[in-house]
Formats: sequence, C-alpha cells, structure tokens
Amino acid sequence: MENLKKIIALSVISVTMSCGKTSEEKQNNTTEVTEKEPLNIIFMVGDGMGIPQVSSAFYFGEHTPNFKQFESIGLSRTSSTSHLITDSAAGATAFSTGEKTYKRAIGVSSDTIALPTILEQLKEKGYQTGLISLTSITHATPAAYYAHVEDRDMHEEIAKQLVEAEVDFFAGGGKKYFQNREDGLHLYDSLKAKNYKLDTLELSKPDT
Repeated sequence: MENLKKIIALSVISVTMSCGKTSEEKQNNTTEVTEKEPLNIIFMVGDGMGIPQVSSAFYFGEHTPNFKQFESIGLSRTSSTSHLITDSAAGATAFSTGEKTYKRAIGVSSDTIALPTILEQLKEKGYQTGLISLTSITHATPAAYYAHVEDRDMHEEIAKQLVEAEVDFFAGGGKKYFQNREDGLHLYDSLKAKNYKLDTLELSKPDT
C-alpha cells in the first residue's frame, strides 16, 4: 500500500497526441495493407512479471484470461551481460533494442555505445510514438525506449533526453526531474518550445 501511495502521488506529465502512423503517412503509403500487417504496435511491459504471475491468471481467475488469445507465446532468458539476475534497466534495454547489456545500463551496449531502440526506429518510419508509465517517466523501464545513459539513476539526463527524443505522447511521474533540477534547467519550457501541450496534475494523497 505504501508503494501504491508513492505511485499515485506523483505528478503526471502528458502530451496529447495519438500513437500510430500519421494521416499523411497513411495517405502516402501505397502498400496494400493485409490482415497480418499491423497499423499500430503496443508494447506492454509487466515489470517483474514472470511465469508464476501469468500462470495465476489461468488457474485462479474466474474467466478465461486474455493471454489465451495470443497466437504465439515464448520465453526469454533475462540475465544481463554482467549478472545472472537482471534489473529493469538491462531487461528493458533488451526489449527495446534486441541486445543484452550490463546491469543498470539504459539504451547502451556493454561498451556504453548507444543502441537504436524500437521507438526510434518506428519514428523514422513515420509512426507516431508514445510512452505511459505508472511510475516516473524517467524510470529504467520507460527510459530504455528513448534514452541512452550509462546508469539508470541519471534521472536528470534521462529527462533531458526525453525532451530531445520528440516522443509524441508521454505520461508518467517524475516532475522534479523536469522542473526542480540541480542544473537549473526548466524542461517544461523546453517542451513548450517544441509545441508540446502540457497537462500537469498534482494528485492528492489518499487519506489512508
């Protein structure tokens, strides 16, 4: 419950745009769309979710779980290049780039070289992109899709890279990394200068 309080008490930063190909891209795309060609891609990460959590949906739920609708399922070895047990940073980097890296690394290889992420590659192909996080938008899991830093705790640098990444929509906590920064930068102003529409909301703490 205490962790839940911390999450819902965070500020929310959101930029109002949709995800998927732009209307102009759709009009200019002469390739015939088939049933197997997705118009949009949604990558959902259940942070810390493993086989026990998925199994519980089948054995303890009253209804058929949505997992049963998937035509294909698979398993992955989540160890990082430096540790047998990975963390959110190395794990999400493997998801977003297809390459393993060392523990605590965000969007970089074991040699700290920036790796192209799926979000960045889709952006180049004309897709609109978005990120939603239940914790800080600079947390290791969402950050691995747009940032490239040597350590997951470099929150201010990660926030700065989010502004530069030009993600079309993002929502999550972490207001202090955009406004109350040690370097004195006001990243809200930087976002507005890029024509982002900001909607910040201070959520009240629950009574209990």
